[in-house]
Amino acid sequence: MTAEPRASSVGRVSTPPPGLETPQAPGYPPGQGADYDAGIKVAGALFTAVLPFFSLIAALALRGAEANPLRRASLRTWAIVSGAWLAAQVLVAVIAIASIAHSVPQVDHSGPCIGGPAPGAEGVPVGNGNYRFDCVGGGSTIVHAP
Repeated sequence: MTAEPRASSVGRVSTPPPGLETPQAPGYPPGQGADYDAGIKVAGALFTAVLPFFSLIAALALRGAEANPLRRASLRTWAIVSGAWLAAQVLVAVIAIASIAHSVPQVDHSGPCIGGPAPGAEGVPVGNGNYRFDCVGGGSTIVHAP
């Protein structure tokens, strides 16, 4: 298979070295070339599953350097899937952190004051000049402020 000559950056006409020509896929218009084979796509899928951030960077970098429209479309799809998988992982992490933060034990206002009022705690007005303060070890106490 012969490749069309192309102009290099210094104005000379050159052909790509043997073995580096874009393969012509059967059934596609001339110059469109072939897509990546199944093995490369499987490797990309595994790379995406394990390291989606680096996979996204690789897909975008390779897409910028690729001239073959079929391969550019495959790289675009790879970048979209990598970004979506990365976003899903971030969403799960945010939900997990919010769930853990929400499950922190809250101060129980019922029961006796254990350990005295917490230093720096703000009292909640309960009426008639009385304020409820959370205690260090649980419970609360009501203090009358004149």
